[in-house]
Amino acid sequence: MMSGSPHQQNYGNQHGGHYNNQPGHHQSNNNNNKRRRGGARLQPRNTPLEIANPIMTIPPIVQVVVHLPPHGALNVINATTCILVQQCVEVIEVLTDFETSNRYIVHDMFMRPILYAYEVSGVLGRVFAGSYRNFDMMFSDLYGQTVMRGLRRTNSGDTFRLEYPIGNLIGVVIVDGCCAKQMIIRMSCGGPDLHVVYPSCVSGCGTSVFPVVTGNDQKVGEIVRCYPGFFKQAFTDADMFLVHFNPGLPIHFKLMLMAAVFLTDFVFFEDDPYI
Repeated sequence: MMSGSPHQQNYGNQHGGHYNNQPGHHQSNNNNNKRRRGGARLQPRNTPLEIANPIMTIPPIVQVVVHLPPHGALNVINATTCILVQQCVEVIEVLTDFETSNRYIVHDMFMRPILYAYEVSGVLGRVFAGSYRNFDMMFSDLYGQTVMRGLRRTNSGDTFRLEYPIGNLIGVVIVDGCCAKQMIIRMSCGGPDLHVVYPSCVSGCGTSVFPVVTGNDQKVGEIVRCYPGFFKQAFTDADMFLVHFNPGLPIHFKLMLMAAVFLTDFVFFEDDPYI
């Protein structure tokens, strides 16, 4: 099996992490072979995970400011330039191959949970619509209080709306047509649109990097879908998403980049459980 494109290999080499597949990742155990994305819960660290952020050196570009109600989770996200989004393994899905609701954990760079996200959808939608299903994504804090809601709708186009607090629309992520090469992040405050650019080849055995740019191609962030080999030696064989932010990016833009992770997961990776 190929180990990913040259671009993907260079990304891992230049940014301090081995994102590509590592030898010996595939085990003979049947359950491991059937496992979908995700893995054991990451353990908190005393020091932040050191992953070079190529966005750190880019001067702030987006200056629009929107005041959101204070919350501890938002304070953490606002103070960081990188978060990790890990999908959880569903035991029923592993054992039966029956499609269950997705669950995720949003971590800071100390591997401490910030938010828990869980999908609310119907059984028929998961079985018959697959990755193209409608769902709500509920976000709860460490105390179990629901603080945000995402709404994925495919009835007319393919969109993911994010509300914080619930009922207050922050923005929407839009899949720009079936043959397009990008998603559009549109803010409800009227700020500039951002574009999540698809890589030329979304590899199942390497890292996939989705740059986030403004309308004039200035980079403000990126979404990195990491192959499980990245964390294998130190943590688990789980794969996950890294979200790199521009240091000066306003909090509501950061939240929308996080929201784009979930739509990216469903559009590209949900129907292929073995990548």
